Amino acid sequence: MTEESNSLGPYNYQEVGTSGSFQYVFETDLGLSYSCWFADGSEHFKDYNQIKDSIVTFGFRCKPYTPKGYFHKYDPKIKPTILSILRQSLETYPERVVLVMYQNTDHRKRNRKITFDAWYKDFCEEHSFVGKFRLTIPSPDGSDITCITMFVPETYSKTEQLKDALMDFKDELISKGLPPATTTLAFS
Repeated sequence: MTEESNSLGPYNYQEVGTSGSFQYVFETDLGLSYSCWFADGSEHFKDYNQIKDSIVTFGFRCKPYTPKGYFHKYDPKIKPTILSILRQSLETYPERVVLVMYQNTDHRKRNRKITFDAWYKDFCEEHSFVGKFRLTIPSPDGSDITCITMFVPETYSKTEQLKDALMDFKDELISKGLPPATTTLAFS
């Protein structure tokens, strides 16, 4: 493998245990440290006993956090690293659904939405074992949105129950006053 092709691959990451749980950590060529973690997501589906225990949330952040207005130089190796961690999780736990949720409340909201939508679209196209559910929830005043993406292995045995739960969630949002046209739920 040439150095050039290796430079486009993911960073090496390691699993680190902390307080009874674990996270994945890696460092970029520019010396920035990233951590990624999976956490219990059952509280989002507490009324759905059949599926709640198979839901985990996924998050990642750069350490230290960067202040508003400061942007790191684009690093093409961060995306494949994050997606490699997601892929490993879905392959290791075929009955686990990974929920990714992010809000767009700062001046980077448009870029964040575009970036993560592209990452997760590519992820699903590259890994046919994954189904994706996506829900976009605007705030009542339209100033920001919450994007929820769920990655579901094809081996997940409770997909229909999960779809029903998400439809109930969407209906609940509509009953609280959000317009149906702006609360979108997509199954792919």
